Parts: sequence; structure tokens; C-alpha cells
Amino acid sequence: GTSDKTVAARLAQSRLIASVPSGGGGYGRSANIGPDGSFRVGGLGAGLVNFQVISAQRMDEALQITRVERDGVVQQPGLQLKEREQVSGVRLVIVTGSATVTGTFKLENGPAPPGTRFMVRLEKPGERPFNLRPNEIDARGHFVINNVAPGTYDVVVIGYVPQSRTRPPMARQSITVTEGAVTNVELSLDLNAPPVPQPTP
Repeated sequence: GTSDKTVAARLAQSRLIASVPSGGGGYGRSANIGPDGSFRVGGLGAGLVNFQVISAQRMDEALQITRVERDGVVQQPGLQLKEREQVSGVRLVIVTGSATVTGTFKLENGPAPPGTRFMVRLEKPGERPFNLRPNEIDARGHFVINNVAPGTYDVVVIGYVPQSRTRPPMARQSITVTEGAVTNVELSLDLNAPPVPQPTP
């Protein structure tokens, strides 16, 4: 619904990637995005479809897919495909933003096991994560997430421990982002705390 010509131009220069990690052909299938926003993707297996918008160089963080609809009905947690199913009436709702989220992260009852990586992502309460490629937190505990649209989010930090069979340790904090502003957040993660329950979409 935007009239911003720069957003329309960015979309016209991007491609849509669809993949079904749990189905046959789990690698991404790409499709051109038409001038009217239309697309067609083929060759997907059965399962839950992940959609991403990418530019010529990398995923376009400024174009965030926030909702998937089918015939006007929101698909939660996403579009589910059956084997050899032909689907039409799919609508992807994309938002764009210019806000920035910065933050610092510290460990309690650490240090973490060698090789542990800490990643940060934004989630909309009640919705599935939209930035499927989270940002890595640097060695100083700092992170930056650019091109965020206005709204209320959960900032989620996840620790990936090598060869661990338990649920990764996680910290979560709610923030409100305004257009063009920088929002700073401080999070801590107790490695000995019980797992944080996942919110239900």
C-alpha cells in the first residue's frame, strides 16, 4: 500500500526465495517479482514454506515479510503445502522501515562452553520470526539490527552450544520501535536458568 517510489524500485530489483526445509527439495527456489507484485514459484516439496526477499547482493533487510495469507486468511505459523499441491491466492505482506536496534549482551554464571555462538533476532509477539537469518553478537557482546519497521518486538538472544542436545539457552525482552529512531536494549542470559518457554503463535 505504499506510494514510496524507492520502496517499489527496491522490490522490483529483488527476487523471492521460497524453501521447504523439511520437504523434498529443501533448497530455495527463486522467482521474479512482477511490477504488480505478483510471483510464481514451482518445484517445492510438502511442508512449511519459508519466504525471503533478497536483493542482488544479499537478503534485503529493509523488506520484511511479516504476514502470509491464503485467500485472505492469515497462515499461522505459515503456508503449509501438501505433496504436489497447486496453490494460488497467496499474499505476502511486506513492511519497510528505517529504525535501528542496538544492544549489549552479557552472560551470568558463565563462561559459555567453548565454541558457543550467540545470535540475536527480532520477533513479533504471536507471530513467527521474520528475520530468518539472525545477527551474530560480537565478542564484546554488541549487536546492531538495521532497517526495522515501527512496532513492538521481542529481542531474542539464543546461545548455540556445540554438540548440545538440550534446548539452546535463550533470553527475551520486549521493546517498542519508532520510525527512524535508534532503540538501545540491554540483555543478560543466565546459563544455569531453566529454558524459557516458547510463545505460542
